[in-house]
Amino acid sequence: MSEAIPGAAPPRGLRPSRANPHTGSGTHRRADGTSVTVPRSWWWWVAAAVAVGACLYLHWEISRSAIAPRTPWDEIHPLETARYLAGDHEVLPLSGAGYYPGWALILAPLWWFTDDPERLYQLAVLIGNVLAVATIAPLTLLARRMGLPVAPALTVSALALCLPGRTVLADYALSEQVILFVLAWTVLAMHALWRRPTVRARWCSCSAWRPATSRTPASWPWWPPPGCGWR
Repeated sequence: MSEAIPGAAPPRGLRPSRANPHTGSGTHRRADGTSVTVPRSWWWWVAAAVAVGACLYLHWEISRSAIAPRTPWDEIHPLETARYLAGDHEVLPLSGAGYYPGWALILAPLWWFTDDPERLYQLAVLIGNVLAVATIAPLTLLARRMGLPVAPALTVSALALCLPGRTVLADYALSEQVILFVLAWTVLAMHALWRRPTVRARWCSCSAWRPATSRTPASWPWWPPPGCGWR
């Protein structure tokens, strides 16, 4: 293992092995100055492509079984609330009219283009899965901040979204995909604030914190995260 060099630049990810550049391995320098041998970059890019492809395929395949809403609170109520927000005030009153208003706000414009419940449900499932797969982006950026090179970070992030706890949601029009998407960006913004507490970082973390942690949009302006004081 190599020793830490005082004043050295922070780790920059995967670096070619100086000892044997043709062995199919490379050297990754950790934050503490130690080095570990890892597969060369192109192996990781192959793994990343496979992981992302698997994530896309699993969400698409599982979503094919989504035919109609099956949960009254988690699916039907947000869809009907979205219909009401879109301007159709003839919707029957629901006991959970305030359930997941953020997800309903996202779905509301869909009612402007179609009044077919089956088609709208399919579009809602599609939006949820697009956001689920798009969560790879903030997770990759977060893994990069933890010290992983780009390709390994992308691989790990895609594989995390292939786990049953995430793919089981692919055939539902639930708000969980949106919640994880916003939460991942929130954690990334908070980490940026912790690493470099500039005015811009404070503004980004505050903006991401409110919708990710509060239950209703009306409470967003009154829910400042810790460390959002302006100096």
